[in-house]
Amino acid sequence: MTTIYHLTTEKEFFAQLESEEYVSAGFEAEGFMHFSQEHQILGVANRFYREAESPILLVVEVEKLTAPVKYEPPIHPRKSDEALTQSEDEPSDLFPHLYGKLNKTAIINILPMRRDESGEYIRVW
Repeated sequence: MTTIYHLTTEKEFFAQLESEEYVSAGFEAEGFMHFSQEHQILGVANRFYREAESPILLVVEVEKLTAPVKYEPPIHPRKSDEALTQSEDEPSDLFPHLYGKLNKTAIINILPMRRDESGEYIRVW
C-alpha cells in the first residue's frame, strides 16, 4: 500500500463533507492538488501552513484513487520566487500531484497537525 498526504484545514475539508469528492482551494487555478510523501510533510507544513487554523493531514491510499497521480518537482504559485530546487532524478524529492478530485474513499485517515511551543509543526503520526 502506497500512501500520500494532503495538508488542509478542518474548515476547508468539512465544508465539503457532504460531497463524495474533496477539492483543494487551488485546484481550479492549478489543475491538480498538492500532496506530499511522508518525509516531506513537516517541511511543507512549516513552509506553507504556518498561519493555518486547525490544520489536518489527509492520509490517502494511492491505489484507491480514481484520478491520476504524477510525481513532479515542487512549485508553489504563491511562492514561485522561492521555488524549491530539487532534482527530478531523485524520486524522493518529487511531490505527488493529483490530477483530479480526491475521491473520499481513498482517504484512510485524518490526523490533526500539532505544533511545539515555538510554532513548528511536529510529527504526531
